[in-house]
Amino acid sequence: MKKPLTPVLRAALYRRAVACAWLTLCERQHRYPQLTLSTLESAIATELEGFYLRQHGEEKGRQIACALLEDLMEAGPLKAAPSLSFLGLAVMDELCARHITAPVLH
Repeated sequence: MKKPLTPVLRAALYRRAVACAWLTLCERQHRYPQLTLSTLESAIATELEGFYLRQHGEEKGRQIACALLEDLMEAGPLKAAPSLSFLGLAVMDELCARHITAPVLH
């Protein structure tokens, strides 16, 4: 019998899938070359998930954050190569534009 993933593990799985999908897209488009998987996952956890955790508490906030992360993906992270939905593209673009500092060009 399959056990469902805990909300914490589910959030981590989707966070990684969203980050990988965004990094792949950024690499193809030559955007945010300084961005790392670790930095991106941290930004997702702090900004996206953290918002719902602060607003709704641990249990309900985690459920809402998981639902958002799922909506950012075109398909589940275990079903296909990570690919962002249109909503995912918009959210990640905004996250990076607002919260990931670009290197200074001289």
